[in-house]
Amino acid sequence: MITLISWSVYAIATHSLLTPKFGGEYSEALIGQPKYINPLFASTNDVDADLSALMYSGLFKYNNNKQLTPDLAEKFVIASDQKTYDIELKKNLKWSDGEPITVDDILYTFETLQNAETGSPLITSFQGVRIEKTSDNAVRFTLKTPYA
Repeated sequence: MITLISWSVYAIATHSLLTPKFGGEYSEALIGQPKYINPLFASTNDVDADLSALMYSGLFKYNNNKQLTPDLAEKFVIASDQKTYDIELKKNLKWSDGEPITVDDILYTFETLQNAETGSPLITSFQGVRIEKTSDNAVRFTLKTPYA
């Protein structure tokens, strides 16, 4: 018993917390074949959804406790009527090539998603949702009914 306690104290005392570093490689095994590595189409295939979650950011994401938290969004306000969502983007967002991510990119993505010619399975989730630029750093989503 003394050996076990001694070993535990030693392990705790010598354990160092690793600080994550940016860059490098990340490997993850997936079961299945990706079809679309595009978040506009990823909802139809678990492998695509997993890859998209790893590779792309959204306005929001779920944390480890399954709570919705801002990702590209800095902050958001939901109107009392529950139909208007004002979202402010974080400052200095960049694409992987270093170009800035703008509100116009957000508008383009959602307008593409809402376009029937795109063929995204997510189109029905955004039918009737109006999206507008309210400033150089903010966007507004207006729903027809609360929580729609």
